[in-house]
Amino acid sequence: MISFHIHGKIRVNRVDTCPVRRISLPTENKTVLHFLIFAALVVILAVVRSLFPFLLFHTVIELAAIFISLSLYQMGTQSYRFTKDHVLLFISIGFLYIAVFDGMHTLTYKGMDLIPGATTNHATQLWLSGRVLQIVALLLVPFVHTRKISRLYQELYFLFSGAILLVLIITGYFPTSYVDGVGMTVFKKVVEYVLVTIALMGIIFIGKLQVVENKRVLRHIRWALAFLIASELSFTLYKDVYDVLNALGHIFKLLSYGVVWVLVLDEGFSKPYEKVFRKIYDNSIRDQLTGLYNRRFYDSELEHLLAKEAPIPLTVAMADVNGLKLINDTFGHEDGDCLIQAFAEILNQKCRDKDLVIRIGGDEFLIVFQGADEMEANSIIGEITSCFAKMENRGIPYSVSIGCASGISGHSELKRLVLLAEERMYHQKLFSSPKVKEKVIDLAMAEVFRKSNRDIVNSGDVGQWCEKIAVGLGFHEDKVEQIAMAGRLHDIGKIRLRYELLNKVEPLDDEDWRELRRHPEVGYTILSSVNNYAQLAEYVLYHHERWDGTGYPLGLSGEDIPLESRIIAIADAYQAMVTDRPSRKRMTPAEAKAEIARCAGTQFDPCIASLFVNMP
Repeated sequence: MISFHIHGKIRVNRVDTCPVRRISLPTENKTVLHFLIFAALVVILAVVRSLFPFLLFHTVIELAAIFISLSLYQMGTQSYRFTKDHVLLFISIGFLYIAVFDGMHTLTYKGMDLIPGATTNHATQLWLSGRVLQIVALLLVPFVHTRKISRLYQELYFLFSGAILLVLIITGYFPTSYVDGVGMTVFKKVVEYVLVTIALMGIIFIGKLQVVENKRVLRHIRWALAFLIASELSFTLYKDVYDVLNALGHIFKLLSYGVVWVLVLDEGFSKPYEKVFRKIYDNSIRDQLTGLYNRRFYDSELEHLLAKEAPIPLTVAMADVNGLKLINDTFGHEDGDCLIQAFAEILNQKCRDKDLVIRIGGDEFLIVFQGADEMEANSIIGEITSCFAKMENRGIPYSVSIGCASGISGHSELKRLVLLAEERMYHQKLFSSPKVKEKVIDLAMAEVFRKSNRDIVNSGDVGQWCEKIAVGLGFHEDKVEQIAMAGRLHDIGKIRLRYELLNKVEPLDDEDWRELRRHPEVGYTILSSVNNYAQLAEYVLYHHERWDGTGYPLGLSGEDIPLESRIIAIADAYQAMVTDRPSRKRMTPAEAKAEIARCAGTQFDPCIASLFVNMP
């Protein structure tokens, strides 16, 4: 592989800081939107409370709370696979068990009469148990964040805690919390006040914690605790389970759940998925090879960005790396990619942060110099071309053709400037590109010679024999030189063959032959990319065709094979026979000519073969 060396330090591709269109609401706006939805839900519940019996209101609001808790569990556990957020997982698991107690509380509530033997005291005890689990789920967040407790232990913790509370209630060991006709017991009020105190302390201390990097998590938890405090205070004041304060407590409870639901939705789904989609979108407007903006950015975003700014001076430059296609065809795309990456790094180094650098094609780059006139832009372009010219690659003078045009930013003006810059770039390319391409051809032949020492002599001698045959056929001097040059370059396609294949001593197998027979096509591709050699490309392509049509690559026969290719075929075959090969000794000139004569009319053009055999 070709190695590229650049004088001076080249920095890594920068990530341009220019904005692209947002396709979603900012996270803070989403939070407000979600909270407004819950506020609307509260209003609806208040209407339900005023129009319908309290039991219906209670059932609806508890079912809503259960639904929120279950959806919390689903969101938290599903998002954990991607976010690995132990905090959201802990909260989600906790609310699953809270949902269990809320469900049993609803079934045992006064007036439901669904479970035989269930009393209002049981419903109140289940309510208190749910609130204890809720306090735990919220206040242990900092601890869970620092310890990274596994999901199994989190599940076991809530399962064990919930089971103890449930067993105490079922067995009657849980203290009495409500007495019909009297109301709440002292125990129930004390527990409510203790929960309020703990929640209040949590609000104070959580705000001072630094262990959780995401402050939005702590902010949501503090709001959830605040609504929980309001809920618990309401429940310390009601006299009857159908009391208005009881209804208000349920509404505050639902708001507390809602804040947590918004937290898990935003942190577990909205933000991660927004990052994913943002990354997908950013990748879609970035060139994967260079990290620069790509054609899609140019087509869909560039005009939009420039339109947002007030009219400013604008210079557009179109750059084309000379000889890239030839390098790809000759040495492979890996070497071409290295060249593109090196040029992109130079652009990153020399262009300003506010300039937009876009790869709009294989070897074409567009540079938008914002706020720069043509003089300022030309100064930067001069640095780019100078730095690129210092690249060393076995003596090949790599270069870039750049054309620029200046104007004022605007939709129609941008398109005009791009077209004008492109026209100027192609004009410059007419003068600079041929030198590069001819140098690449020389390098390619040198690489073939490096792989196989015999080809150094072989190619030169084939060219001489082609020249002699062409003279013998009476061609004009210019045509003779052209055929001789084709003879010297006839094996340029071998640059893509393996070293082992070119120097193999053992007989070639089928795979070897398939690879070897590709070299005329590779040679054609290389030569056709260079104007000065384009006409020779066809001669090289068919120099392994046979007179009887059994040759390759197309199986042409007779005079369908270009005359120049028929000349090269004889010169190449003769030179191969009189040259030592790893698998055989060379023939004498007389033996080689006798073989040419024997194959006349089958492998070779009989007229040219006769002329060649009779040459002195």
